Order: sequence, then C-alpha cells, then structure tokens
Amino acid sequence: MLKYSRDSSQTYRLGRRCWQVGLLLLLLVAPMALPMQAQTARPMTRPYADHRRFNWGFHVGAHVEDLVIDNMGPTETMPEPLYAAVPSYSPGFSVGVIANYNPHIDWSIRLLPTLHFGEQRLLFRTNDEGTLETMPMRTSQIELPLLVKYSSVRFNDTRPYLIAGAYGLLHMGQKKGAPLQFAPLSAGWTFGVGCDIYLRYFKLSPELRFDFGFTDLIRHQRPDLDDGASRRYTDALRRGTGRMIMLTFCFE
Repeated sequence: MLKYSRDSSQTYRLGRRCWQVGLLLLLLVAPMALPMQAQTARPMTRPYADHRRFNWGFHVGAHVEDLVIDNMGPTETMPEPLYAAVPSYSPGFSVGVIANYNPHIDWSIRLLPTLHFGEQRLLFRTNDEGTLETMPMRTSQIELPLLVKYSSVRFNDTRPYLIAGAYGLLHMGQKKGAPLQFAPLSAGWTFGVGCDIYLRYFKLSPELRFDFGFTDLIRHQRPDLDDGASRRYTDALRRGTGRMIMLTFCFE
C-alpha cells in the first residue's frame, strides 16, 4: 500500500477541487445550448456564415496542465522510494489554426493543430516527509485534436455549441539528460462548450475545453541516464496521465 505525504494529499484535494470547479462551469454554460425563445428576434449579422462547406481561422488562449501520478512505491531496487505530486499549477499559452468542415448546418468536423507553451512543477518527497526537490518541467507541445461540433439553433447573433473528440500530443524540446522526461507521443479524449458570436467581419467563439489523457506520459526507457541518483526520479513513477483545461478564443 502506497503512502503519500501531507503535501501530496493536499495536492490531490486541490487538483480535485479545480476539476470540480471546471465541471461546474461546464454545467452552467451547457444550458446556453437551449434556444433563447424569450428574446426578441432581430436581423442577423452574416446570416450565411454557417452555410459554407469549408472555413478557416485561428485561435488563441490560456491553459492549465495537471499530471495524475501513480507512484511506484517500495521496490527491491528502491527500498526507500520517492513520492511525487504536483504542488501548484502554472498557466500556459496556446495558439493554433482551425480547419472546419460543415457536412450539415448543425454539425461540423474540426481539426485544430495547436501549440502549447507551459510548465509543470513536480515535488518529490521521501517516505519520512522530508522535501527532496521541486522539479520544474517546461513543456512545448503540439496537439492535434479531431473534434465533432454540434451547434444549437442560432438566435440573433449567438449560437451555443458542444464539442467532443480525441487528440494526439507531441512533446518537443525536452532537455537531454534531464532526470525526468515526458513520452514523445500521447493521446486522450477532449470535450467542451462554447458560443459562436457573429460579428460584422468574422465569427468570435469563446470556448472552454477539457483534455483527459489515457496514455502514460512518463518516458521510462532512459538509456541516456545511468543507474545513479538521477535515475531515481524516473523509477519512482509507475504511470502519469495528463489533464488540461483550456479557455480559447476562436476567430473564423
């Protein structure tokens, strides 16, 4: 049975609280997908914008990354193991392009190649709760999500929507010889909500999206490391899966 330090337990509760807040925001925004019948209709801006078969755009925003860690615990080679946790979250920056295909007025298929810049901080502690090291890890990632978008009936110049799909993630620019590295490739599921706002020259879409990874993010095969102290950090982790909350603004 694994033992976690007090800071690890607090980190777990903090991470769970952050995701509860995110899901609460999702529940609050989701009812926007219902037609707003009580409002008064007026002439639409760019009424034929959604009738195009293809359209393009770009998006910018911010994100927060999390890492769900499964510690290895005591082993024959490591009788005094390390326990890792994420003590805090740092916001990152995201930018990308949008390729949108509309097979139906209410449905569309979207490809959003995105570049993420961020940082994750891991805290490693020994079993006696003595702090060993806080390890910052800067991340540069290319995300390739394939999404299905369902939009509600447009009313005036707003149109809420739901979005879901899968993504692949490529980690770049990792420091050679670092005690801990992420796997080059990973994948996961993504879903979110947003609202199209039709302006005179373009469509603005604030979007809140959640990523849930299902592959192991930790690179365990490290021939570049020896069996000394630097190897302990990689050996301390059994598995790590990524999560991310993104608030982006799409321009199409």
